[in-house]
Amino acid sequence: MTAKNGRHPDDRRMTDGDDGLGVPLRPGRHVAWGMFVLGISLGGFVAWSAAAPLSSAVVAPGTVVVDSDRKLVQHPEGGVIEQIRVRDGDVVAFGQTLIVLRNEELLAADIRSRQFLLMAQAKEARLEAERSGAERIAFPPSVLTSSLPDAARVVGDQESIFRARRSALETRVTSLESKVAQANHTAEGLERQLFQQQQRVRLTQTEFDETQLLADKGFAPRRRLLELERALAQLEGRIAELDVALKDAHRSADFHQLEINQILAVYQEAVEGELQLVQKEIVALHENRRGVVQRLADLELRAPAAGTIVNMAVNTIGGVVGPRSVVMEVVPLDDPLVVDVRIDPRDVDSVAVGMAADIYLPGMARRSVPPVRGEVVTVSADLVVAQDRGNWPHYLARVRLPPEDAAAPFRPGLPVDVVVIRGERTLMSFMLEPLSRGLTHAFKD
Repeated sequence: MTAKNGRHPDDRRMTDGDDGLGVPLRPGRHVAWGMFVLGISLGGFVAWSAAAPLSSAVVAPGTVVVDSDRKLVQHPEGGVIEQIRVRDGDVVAFGQTLIVLRNEELLAADIRSRQFLLMAQAKEARLEAERSGAERIAFPPSVLTSSLPDAARVVGDQESIFRARRSALETRVTSLESKVAQANHTAEGLERQLFQQQQRVRLTQTEFDETQLLADKGFAPRRRLLELERALAQLEGRIAELDVALKDAHRSADFHQLEINQILAVYQEAVEGELQLVQKEIVALHENRRGVVQRLADLELRAPAAGTIVNMAVNTIGGVVGPRSVVMEVVPLDDPLVVDVRIDPRDVDSVAVGMAADIYLPGMARRSVPPVRGEVVTVSADLVVAQDRGNWPHYLARVRLPPEDAAAPFRPGLPVDVVVIRGERTLMSFMLEPLSRGLTHAFKD
């Protein structure tokens, strides 16, 4: 039944001081319960923050690179571009020709080295012929088949020198040989005269002996003995003169023969000396020639590794490539990928070799591609001061990707975010660390 004022009769018991059951409300009791629950919650949170481990990490930007870095293609001397055989993005094999240069100085040096070697080899052949006394020069095939325009002139010059030197030597030797022959001829004549005089001495001596016997018996005059004795003395004097002349003739022949031997010995010694010098020169010229040939071969710029061509700096036939200038780069195909991480100097103490690191793709790709776990393999010992304005001073760390992630969507040059996991710490230590640092610095001041 409803009262006149529109309220149920039982509603009179539900006043502001009731709990609806007829029990008076006590506000202090509810406050106490609330404080108790709040205290329990705060205590549990403090206990959890002091005991629960949380992962601690250093976040830094990085770039995907190949482990051995990009291979630079350059030439130490430079030259004019003659051929361009590749373009940006081409995949090349190791040793493949990329660019062919032309260097006029190297070509001139090549011709000079060939000319010097040709002249030295021709001279060596001539000296060999002079040493052996050959009638003609036996030039090597490298001289006879040379394509140099002045090869015939070089051969002709050496043959002319050979004939002139041989003629001069033969003239001197022939002159002395004629003197030797003349002395020997004189000696032969003197020997015949000496033999005849010796025969006359023997005959005269026999006659003298017989006449003396007759004279002793009175059958021959003494005057005849004196005549024979005088004849013997004259003959012996003539024999002595002939003997002296014969010895002079022999000495003259020996002297001129000695001159011939000395001339030939000096000639051979000079030839040997020249031959040794030219042989040493040939060795040096061959060494120089190998260097020139190698430099010419280096005019063909070849791929230092199998990989992809990037950053081509030349594209014009006839253009000039400066010494040691980089004309292109090759990104190796087979080298493993790593990440170069730029660590803030304030965080470098928290990064060490062997730590795990998660690599994230940048931007929207992070949502669809899970992070790749790598390992820190190196940390630079000193600060790296970047040359470009876009990079700040940093320490460079390198993170190695595991082999099983080789097929992940990473490619050289891709920017990534790297999270280096340095260990575990509690939430309370993390929250109190700024306060602790501030107090430490405050007490130091």
